[in-house]
Amino acid sequence: STEPMAAARLSDAELDRLAAAFTISEDWYRSPEGWMEKPDFKRKEQAQGFDGKVGGGLLAKFKKKTYQWRWWVLEDASDQRLSTDLCLRYYRDQNSPEESGHIEMRHVTSCTISSVADAPLFALDLNTAERRYTVASDTQEEMVKWAALFKQIAAGKYKPDDGEERHEGEVHKGEEFTV
Repeated sequence: STEPMAAARLSDAELDRLAAAFTISEDWYRSPEGWMEKPDFKRKEQAQGFDGKVGGGLLAKFKKKTYQWRWWVLEDASDQRLSTDLCLRYYRDQNSPEESGHIEMRHVTSCTISSVADAPLFALDLNTAERRYTVASDTQEEMVKWAALFKQIAAGKYKPDDGEERHEGEVHKGEEFTV
């Protein structure tokens, strides 16, 4: 008997190619939100910054390592007490009145395929000098959509009100999602 071949993780180069070709709907681009998973605690790989320096923080030592679904919203935080214009907030669910946590996007220098050993298949790392934040989608298409957004933010090119027309779609002609 032959077992079905498991889906393979994309390389960073493949992610870059797909993210560059991905077309994001205008409505979602202006108000990004959706379900993604996050680890229930910081992994060893996440405590180390993208530049190789080890950051502070406690590392939990549990036998069962899990990821939890959270509702994520990218918001303009310039009116908050944060020192950034964009903040990726997460909530227990869509109706939660209080955030469970956030990532100040000005610290994110890059977005790569996750290097965390137990990360789900469609996981990304948002890399800062101090640590890596891991988030995961349930499909490759959703992962690439978020990656395209995060890469624009890290490059300083995200402008939600630039008026540029974006058409609903999965990928530009000639590109395919293969798993």
